[in-house]
This record gives sequence, C-alpha cells and structure tokens, in this order.
Amino acid sequence: MLQNDPIVRHRLRLFAERLDTLGERFGAPDFVVLEFVREDFMGRKAKLEYFKFQRERANERARAREEAANAGAEERSAGLKMELLKAQVGECLYTGTKLIPESLDDYCIDHIVPRTKGGPDSAVNYVLTTRRANDDKGDRTPYEWLSTTSGWDAYVERVKKRIGTLRNKKVQLLTAPDAETLVQKYTAFAETAWISKLAQSIIGLRFGWPGGIANGERKVIIISGGLTGRIRRKYKLNSLLNPDATSEEEAEIKNRNDDRHHALDAMVISFIPNWARNSKFTGFFRFPDGIHRELFRKEIDEVIPQNVCFEKPVLAETIYGARTDNGKGNIVQRTELISLATKPTTPGKYLFDLKYAVKQAQSVRDATIKERVLEFLTSKPDEGAWRKFCAAFYLKRKDGSDGPRVECVTVTVGEMAEYKDMSKDGTGAWRKGLGSHKGQIIYWDQNGVLSVRPIFAHGSVGLEKRAVEALGGKAKFYGFFQSDCPVRTTSEIPPENYRLVVKNEAKQKRRIPADKPLPPCDLTLRTIVTKNFIGELTLANNTRVVASLDVWVNAGLAKAL
Repeated sequence: MLQNDPIVRHRLRLFAERLDTLGERFGAPDFVVLEFVREDFMGRKAKLEYFKFQRERANERARAREEAANAGAEERSAGLKMELLKAQVGECLYTGTKLIPESLDDYCIDHIVPRTKGGPDSAVNYVLTTRRANDDKGDRTPYEWLSTTSGWDAYVERVKKRIGTLRNKKVQLLTAPDAETLVQKYTAFAETAWISKLAQSIIGLRFGWPGGIANGERKVIIISGGLTGRIRRKYKLNSLLNPDATSEEEAEIKNRNDDRHHALDAMVISFIPNWARNSKFTGFFRFPDGIHRELFRKEIDEVIPQNVCFEKPVLAETIYGARTDNGKGNIVQRTELISLATKPTTPGKYLFDLKYAVKQAQSVRDATIKERVLEFLTSKPDEGAWRKFCAAFYLKRKDGSDGPRVECVTVTVGEMAEYKDMSKDGTGAWRKGLGSHKGQIIYWDQNGVLSVRPIFAHGSVGLEKRAVEALGGKAKFYGFFQSDCPVRTTSEIPPENYRLVVKNEAKQKRRIPADKPLPPCDLTLRTIVTKNFIGELTLANNTRVVASLDVWVNAGLAKAL
C-alpha cells in the first residue's frame, strides 16, 4: 500500500498505532466507526472556502427554522423539512402530492437509499414525503420500489423537472438502479475518499475483515461530519462548550477553538452505528432512552484534550531583508505606503485602522517620510482622506517642488532572532516561520535565574539545549513545552500562588484570587508569556489557571506521557 503524501502517511501511521493499542487492550471490536476531519487534508485556500460555506449553511438553516416556526411547525427537524420542501417546490417526488408548509409536522424525511442498505444521514440522501408514501416505499430504493410500476415514467419526469433545485446527484440517486453505490461515492469528499479507503484496508488487515466485512456483515462504518453536526444541533450539544452563544450555530463555530469538540463528536458517533444497523428504527436519528444532554455535560466536563502529534513548522512565503542599526541587526520589508493603515483581520481581508497606522508609521525607516506620515495621522483622517494623502505623497526637492511619488516604504519588522537567511549565496533572503514559534524551553541561566526562550521554525530543541549548557555557571535545561501539550504537576500549589482566569460581562479576561489549593493534577498548557514568565494552563473542567513559571516548576510541572 504505497502512499507518498507525507500528511496522509503520517496520519495513517498514527491510526495504525492507535488501532494496535486499542486491540491489545480491549481485543477485537464488534465494529469500527470512522469520521474524518476533512480540513486536515485541505490547503489553506480550500479551508477558507470550506469555512465560508459552513457559515453560509448555518445562516440558511437559521432562516429555514424561522420560516418553519412561522408556519406552525414544532418538530426539531422542521428546519430541514422546510429546506427539502423548497427544493422539491412543494411536491412529493414519489407521488406528486402537494406539500404545504403548514403541514410540515405531518410529513416525514425519507432516506432515498435506506440506512439498512448503507444510505447515509446526508442531505443528498433526504427527501420530504408523506407518511403513507414512506411506509409504501419501505426498505427499498426508489428504483426498486417504482421501476416496475406504471407510474415510473411520470415519477422520473417529476424528479428531472426539479434538477435545478435538487441538483444532479440527488436526481441520480432518485432514479438510478445503482443508487447504493452512487450514494457512497457522492458522500465521500474528494479530500478524504482516498484516506478513507486506506484506513478501511488497515482495519481489515488488523482484525481479519477482508473488505471491511465479516460473516456477511459490514464491520467498518463511515460517518459523515454533516450527520454528527445535525445531531449536535438537534440536541443542543454545541452550547455545552459555549453556553453564552446565542444559537447552536454560533456555538458550533466558536467550538472550533475548543479541542473538546472532538470528544463531543466521538460521544455522538458512538451511538450512531446501532441506529444505522437496526431496520426497526425509522426517521431521523434519536438517542436511546436515558441518553440526554446532561449526560454529555457530565462527560465533557472531565475531558482533557491531548495532542497526539504537533504540526511540523513551515516557513512563511514572505522574504525579508536585513539592515544594521548602531551595530544591531534588524529585519526590514518593503511595503505599500497605503497599507500602513490597513490592518489584516482575516486572511485576505483588511480594515482601515488609525491606531494600527500610527504604530506602523513608527517603523518607517526614512526619517522624513516617517515625520510627514505621523504628522498627517495626528489629524485623525478617515479612510478616504488617508487614500488621498497617499495618492498625493511626493518627496520634496530643494526648491520645494514635487519630486518622485512615494508608493512604497521600507519598514523595520523586528529583531533577527526569529528569522534566518535562507539564500544560498548569502545575499540575504530572510524568512520566518508561519506562526509564532514551535514551542518554548524553560531553563536556568548562568546565574540560576529561571528563564524561558522560544524556539522558532529554523531552530531545534537540541541546539537550544546545548546553548544553555554552554552558558556555564548555574545554567541548566528544564524542559521543552508546546501550546496545548498535556502536562501534570506533582505538588500542591497554595491558593495565594495562583489565580483563576475568568471573563467579565464584556467577555474580557481578568484574573481573580483562588480560594483553595490546587492539588497535583493533569492539565493542558495553553501559553507561556515570555516577557513576564507567566504560564496559563487549563484544568480538566476547562477552568483556566495562571501562575508564575517558578510556581509551576516548583510544583513539578512536566509533560504527561
């Protein structure tokens, strides 16, 4: 099984190791359920487009729910029913019966390819129909049900008439004899289809399930992220991680910053296979009796996310220059004059910001240009005035006339520690890592003072460790730590030595005194603030605590293996 993509190869190796660990600990499973993190295999541009699509879908779902509620629908799936009704232009595709918004609760969502035949809980596999038509169709595809009847031609014409709103994939599922095969193809994203096949092959080899099948039963089940998302929204599970969110959609977007959302998905996924494999269960997914939101809350409160690996740092595309000022090296960059006031907000988007402009103007290396720009900014111009100023910015000749127009300026970016000359001939092509750094080392300097130092993309732990040892005196290396790495303490921390991090009503962080000792425990390291040697960590209940580095070191802070 040759695989040359380094990301795929790395993920498959980790997956195989995890399978071995679970197999040795628990034995062969009854079946294996997989969900793939789609964005893990996407490029940066594709990720941005994917996240934009998700935001747009969240807005569309919200509008559909509102329309359904206005029509008197009360079911949790009313929003989805409204979207299907619109796509079908108010008509049951199976029978031609008129469907109206006021009767949404009387209709049901049918799986075009039944779940017992491998049909997924995916939008492409849904239609809205009457309960009678759903019962008549039973455990069959539309082709199996209608192709031998006198109504087949009229049905096909009805479906194809709606191709503009249904889209071609759904039309094919509704009319093709091989719908079972097609639906698997349609619901497999291009980015994950190949790794899905490889993962299933690894499972089959590990547990002796050729093709993922044993004793005539499918043992490997692939779950779509769309299904788990719909279940989370239906049972209001997203807000467990973000209780202050105004909607489940808003909470879902914010949850991407909370690694516990992976655990939430895993808990949801664990209930799906029994439902999907049981032909007695009809309609949309429901949790078994006794499984409710509070059970999820109890479990998620005890989750401590752990990274099984960290991404290898990559270099940013921008190439910088270098200058020496008073014997000190600095990194410089040419940039458009107008960009001094346009602050990047999200990738590819910028916003006019006066405070940002003043800060950027301070870094302009030409003293004359710097003075004129700062003087103009004291007038507090708006974006239009700034653009006019830049368009008419000329250097002055000795006689006072306009000289060349200034379109670009050289600015000082920062010190050289984070950068490295990547040119082959030493002419100066300075580059830095994409992001801040890949971790930090904690050590004692030659005077025995506890210190911290970042390791940038071009550095290594080994080199930094040897550099510390070369300091002599009381210098000693303590450890290397990365953001979001699991750690633990071995000694109790008195309440006066640490603080709790909370948010006020404006959602601003503030630190409040602790009222009890912090016992030895497992935590997740969030960040080490280099300038004041403060470490912020997260407890199992997602409470954030902060203390000076010497407090954490004295408490035996170490990576949890």
